[in-house]
Amino acid sequence: MALCLTGGVASLVGAGVIILLKEKNKSLSEKLTAFAAGVLISVGLLDLLRESLEHTSSAETIPYYVLGGILFVFFLEKSGLWFHHHDGDHGKHPSILGVLSGDMIHNFIDGFAIGAAFLIDKNAGIMTAIAVALHELPKEMADFMVYLRAGYSNSRTILLNMISSAIAVVGGLSAYSFGWFVEKHESGLLAITAGMFLFIALSDLVPEMHEEMEKVNKRSKLVWLLIFVIGLSVGVISSSSH
Repeated sequence: MALCLTGGVASLVGAGVIILLKEKNKSLSEKLTAFAAGVLISVGLLDLLRESLEHTSSAETIPYYVLGGILFVFFLEKSGLWFHHHDGDHGKHPSILGVLSGDMIHNFIDGFAIGAAFLIDKNAGIMTAIAVALHELPKEMADFMVYLRAGYSNSRTILLNMISSAIAVVGGLSAYSFGWFVEKHESGLLAITAGMFLFIALSDLVPEMHEEMEKVNKRSKLVWLLIFVIGLSVGVISSSSH
């Protein structure tokens, strides 16, 4: 159960890095919007979606789950059921509930994977926990940046990350109780999370990135693009480690 919280530890490490950047260099911290967008897109497509396809016997149903994740965030956004900050006429900041929900689903599955691995072998459980921590660090940094861009304070953002991370323990306990149910629907949950991440990145973060890039010179635009590519590489590295 303690090792199920490795993602939460990674989250706090990432939070510290983001806070330092935010305090030292506002311009640099703003560029992490591009990093967050790249991480959510690549993790959604290359990691979550790929893993979803690997855990299903009916690949033709997966796009519907992805669509469900997209529609879930879209309908919540339009219903105004959560805090969604707007600048001027354009709502630039992504759904906090969308990010939090997707992160909680992902952390639940991570915790379940750690718990299931421990049921097989202690060493397998430890290695799975380490892999989850390495995987969670950049993604949690991206999520933390999204919360800050939405106007949340450092303390409130850390609280949201801690709540999300605690769900991994629930996932670990589930492996011992009703793991058969979660395992049966694991591919669908992963695909839904992928859809949520893609919608948030492409409908909110990428447009914001475009707006910010229009205000700077060509050299600065190259920096933004480089940071975006670095974010994209996170999903590439994560998927290649599976």
